[in-house]
Amino acid sequence: MCTDRERYRVPDTLHGQHRTPAQRHDAIGNTAVYPLLKDNFGFTFTQIGIITLVFQMTSSLLQPLMGRYADLHPRPYSLAVGMCFTLTGLLTLATAHGFLSILLAVALIGWGSSVFHPESSRVAQLASGGRKGLAQSI
Repeated sequence: MCTDRERYRVPDTLHGQHRTPAQRHDAIGNTAVYPLLKDNFGFTFTQIGIITLVFQMTSSLLQPLMGRYADLHPRPYSLAVGMCFTLTGLLTLATAHGFLSILLAVALIGWGSSVFHPESSRVAQLASGGRKGLAQSI
């Protein structure tokens, strides 16, 4: 039997013990490359933060704008366009030689994400057959 203190304790999210699998994957996937970048390129923590900022700005802040555009002008081919941006970003990241090329790479990856996700959500809902929650979860 658990006590009130155990029942109402604040989850320790710093160690990932109470995160969902998707949250753990996001936390690992987004930060796993940082030690490699720091060691291979000799980046400071400020530079690593700027890389994160550029990625988050292009993916998270542009996504609502892309979603609005996708609502007004549905274009199924934007799925392929988003994937091409992401592929170009990954290839740029693989061949990056310095800080600016890495910034360009993460910006392309973020841009691809912001183009892809709104349209993929719309297509998933169209294909759901009325079971939108199931379609989004798969």
